[in-house]
Parts: sequence; C-alpha cells; structure tokens
Amino acid sequence: MWYAPNKEDEASVERCLDHEDQTMKYFCLSCLSKICPDCLYSAHNPKTNCEVIKISEISDQVSKHQQNLIQEIEAAETSSLSAKNFWKEKKNSLRKTRQDARAKIHEDFLILLEKAEKLKRDLTQEVDRKEVSDQKQLLEDIHEIQILDKELERLAKLKKNKTEKSSHDSKN
Repeated sequence: MWYAPNKEDEASVERCLDHEDQTMKYFCLSCLSKICPDCLYSAHNPKTNCEVIKISEISDQVSKHQQNLIQEIEAAETSSLSAKNFWKEKKNSLRKTRQDARAKIHEDFLILLEKAEKLKRDLTQEVDRKEVSDQKQLLEDIHEIQILDKELERLAKLKKNKTEKSSHDSKN
C-alpha cells in the first residue's frame, strides 16, 4: 500500500532554507541545528569536525544520553551518600572521642580527689598526733615546773628558817 502524505503531513515537514527542495533529515550535534543532506556535504562534513546524526536516530541518541545522565546522577548520588555517611561516621567518632575524653577526665578527677582526701586525712591525723604530743609535753613541762616550784618553796622555807635561826642566834 502506498501512502500519500496529506496536506497536514506536508506542512509539518521542515524544509531547508538554503536547499528548499530538501527536507531536514540530519541534526548537527556540534552546531545544534537541523540540516538537509546537501548541507551535510557542504557545511557539516568531516572536515569541519561536526558530529551529525540522522533525525530518526535522535530519540535513540537522546535515550542513550539520558541513560548516561541517569547513570552519572546515580553515581553522584552514591558518591554524595557515601560522603554523607563518611562525615556522619566522622562526626560520631569525634562525639565518642569527646565523650571518652570527658569520662577519662572525670575518672582522673575522682582519683585525684580521692588522693587529696587521703592526703587531707593523713595531714589532719599528723596534726592531731602532733597536738596530742605537744599537749603531753606541755603537761610534763607543767608537772616539772610544779615540782620545781615545790622545791623552790621548800628551799625558800629552809632559807627563811635558817635566816630566822641565824638572826635568833645572833641576838642571843
């Protein structure tokens, strides 16, 4: 069966402005323009380094390009997720390190506090022992002074008695 294009189909077909008898069958990816077969050979040939594909193949190319973009996006998302996980782990590691350091500081503080309390007890006991020793020595010194006072009193009485006896004997 032969298909004859109707007027709507003919109106939708694009014609080349330079070669009006030619329809646009190619697309130049380098110049981003539709071209006809004559333009392909004259202005968009391999010497101009243009990359040209058939318009009928554009959907395949777009699909491939779209698939490549999707893969790049997925790779970027994976990389981003990987980076987020890395930073999350790093953040958690730093938090744990800070917690461990604080726990160690607290533990060391308690040990030092215990040592300070023990030193305080030891010094207090030493002061108390010294006080008891000093009080004992003071009592001994007071006792000796009392003994000496009694001895002085006795000697003073003896002297008084001797002086009285001497003065009494000299009067007689």
